[in-house]
Amino acid sequence: MKFKNLVKKSAAASVSLCMLGSAMSFNAIIPDVCSVVAHAADAEKAEERSYSFNEKTGELTFKGNIELLEIIQDSSLDLEKVKSITAEKGTVFDNDFRNIIDLYSNCESIDLKNADLSGVQNMSHAFSALESLVSVDMSGRDLSGVKDLSHAFAGMDSLVSVDMSGCDLSNVTDMSTMFSYCPELTTVNLSNCSTDSIKNMSNMFGNCPKLSSVDFSGTEIEGVEKINTMFSQCESIKSIDLSSIKTTIDTDNFGLFFKCSSLESIDLSNMVISRYTPQFIQFCDNIKEIKLGEGATEITDNAFLKNGGGWVNVKDKTKVISGNGIYAVFKNEGANTYIRLDSDEKTDILYGDANCDGIVDLSDAVIIMQAQSNPAKFGENGSDPTHMTAQGIINGDVSGNGDGITSKDALTIQKYLLGLLSELPE
Repeated sequence: MKFKNLVKKSAAASVSLCMLGSAMSFNAIIPDVCSVVAHAADAEKAEERSYSFNEKTGELTFKGNIELLEIIQDSSLDLEKVKSITAEKGTVFDNDFRNIIDLYSNCESIDLKNADLSGVQNMSHAFSALESLVSVDMSGRDLSGVKDLSHAFAGMDSLVSVDMSGCDLSNVTDMSTMFSYCPELTTVNLSNCSTDSIKNMSNMFGNCPKLSSVDFSGTEIEGVEKINTMFSQCESIKSIDLSSIKTTIDTDNFGLFFKCSSLESIDLSNMVISRYTPQFIQFCDNIKEIKLGEGATEITDNAFLKNGGGWVNVKDKTKVISGNGIYAVFKNEGANTYIRLDSDEKTDILYGDANCDGIVDLSDAVIIMQAQSNPAKFGENGSDPTHMTAQGIINGDVSGNGDGITSKDALTIQKYLLGLLSELPE
């Protein structure tokens, strides 16, 4: 209506000027009138758009119902100049959300707290093209329509933190590779979210070398089927609590914690791993504590859990239950917490004291040789009253510490007794 009134007024003005018979010809007036009308049309069109852009500040503001085609066809909008994105109250995104947001590779900040995202179904790769974005706050958002969050933040070179606490994720089924390959990412908050449908969390945080904190507290996740490489090569994280994940995993757990070199403790108290696939926890040499729930029946050597000085149940720290191999093997009954003996909770170890008599002498080398030559009689479960015990195996592992008892351990003890070695283990 404003546009039509302006056209009428401009036309009326031109007729009036002509009637005045001034020196200015009618033909000279027409271009000016057309210019006024054109500017008015542009203003009218800009007012009707679902966005506005401030070229000076680089701020793009969304409003109303957002349409992808409108943005793409606007030749006046330089997408590379967008530095920040905000949404006015009443802004509504449809299922083109991911295609709209990933247009702005130089965007450094985004505020969508006023936007309605309940109609969005697919957020796969939604933010992944925003290479300059440092943080994303999506806390408390209604994402109940979203089914796919795979790769949503993957490969973002500058991303440091993501807060999705309190989100409604009740229909999300796919979170695979959601945060993976983010070299600067340190913290992710997924606490107190509503989740009912998640099936795939494979590679969710894979290859995030600076990731130090992931919070799932208050978020109950049931029925997940795939967790392959979920934290693979997250080299900085020290503690991972997955107690909120209640599920039974058969084989899709390959490399779950692979190369988490700083990892010290994990909580799997509500997760049942029926069969460990290779590299489950391989190259996690600093692991000190693991919590297992009632449904977890065992840790097998396929988990690649480093045995070190042996693992004990905190309910009885005197009994090593993990064998003497390179990787821990033990049964689990009920809910338990296990610690590795060479962790901060370790018991005293007198290296070389293979027969556990409180001193290191030649008899220790003898019992090792006997256990090697006749394990049925002198091994850990041997028939002879003087057979080696689990603690004795730990004490006697002095050559290549961590590889179990061998004849080399007997030789090393003899070298120590002859003064050729100053301390044990070698």
